[in-house]
Amino acid sequence: MTLVEAFVAEFRRLQVSLRKQIALMEEGLMRIEEKRGGQWITTTSQALANAEQTLAAIERLLLQAEKRSGKPGQKMSGARR
Repeated sequence: MTLVEAFVAEFRRLQVSLRKQIALMEEGLMRIEEKRGGQWITTTSQALANAEQTLAAIERLLLQAEKRSGKPGQKMSGARR
């Protein structure tokens, strides 16, 4: 596996994980809290927005990788194109 293929594989794993987390937060099955000044504050909406932004960035990068490889889901060769 080339370094590029390793990066693509890791981004795909992260994409799947973020999609699951987003779904759980949207369904109300997962919430995020932080302790601030002795109180627990719900920060789920911020975490959801951050996860969605990160997912969008990952999907843009994966789309660029697919375009460079020529076919969706195709593994990239080590050569630059």
